[in-house]
Amino acid sequence: GANTSEYSDWDGNFRGDIKTFTSKTSANYNPVWTDNPVWILMDVLTNDRYGLGKYIDPDDNFSNIDKYQLFQLAKYCDELVPDGKGGTEPRFSCNVYFQTITQAQTMIADLISAFRGLLVYFDSQITPTINAAKSPIYTFTKGNVIDGTFSYSGSANRFRHNQIAVSWNDPDDGFKQAIEVVEDHNEIARTGKIKRKNITGFGCTSGGQAQRLGRYHLVTEKTEQEVVNFATGINAAILKPGDVIDIQDPDLTDVVASGRVTTSASSTTTIIRTDRDLTSYLNETDTFN
Repeated sequence: GANTSEYSDWDGNFRGDIKTFTSKTSANYNPVWTDNPVWILMDVLTNDRYGLGKYIDPDDNFSNIDKYQLFQLAKYCDELVPDGKGGTEPRFSCNVYFQTITQAQTMIADLISAFRGLLVYFDSQITPTINAAKSPIYTFTKGNVIDGTFSYSGSANRFRHNQIAVSWNDPDDGFKQAIEVVEDHNEIARTGKIKRKNITGFGCTSGGQAQRLGRYHLVTEKTEQEVVNFATGINAAILKPGDVIDIQDPDLTDVVASGRVTTSASSTTTIIRTDRDLTSYLNETDTFN
């Protein structure tokens, strides 16, 4: 009964947990149905009959799983977005039927793909993350990478497609497989040829969700064309896969906007010794922040 479009507090308890909600008169005593892929993932991780509950004990206060991170991801999945038919629907839903025994790693990878996720073991906990718009949380510069070196490389054109064919199951046709085609018409017209990529929308039973998945692949391949490599120290220990970072590289921008203050004894409260000569970059009105 919660309004998923508004902020809400959560005490960490799940509906249907009869150890927590002992009275049948409680609204949270009975379990509820969900097609949110994040909570389906948690069910597979903790269920001791058909999941990994023999190895991950939910009764141990979820010490192995960051359930609050799961809650944030689940809220993102539940946010309402246009369904392509004039209405709205949750951003991600998952409706799937497992017919045979499946390797745990394969099943988890499939479930995570339903919400563009990545399973990370961080700080002694299973902490899924998601590929979504985020603000950068750290900046790397020549001053905090080894040898002050960034190495850049680009992706080959063969990895960039202009047509994505998404397989999904249509509930209006008895859940038979359907194909949703998403195209970059400008790129097709420019190159004069079609470069098709076939993907599967795992657990996808919405044409709108299939469309969004196809557009995501088109935009990702078109915009994420560069890779940067560098080595750093323990200062990056706070980061985990999926975090967004900034890179300030003066070799690209010709602007020096970062550096380090030395521990030289010659530094005083009025004189600051830096790791390089800044006289060619500063003027009398410049200040340090």
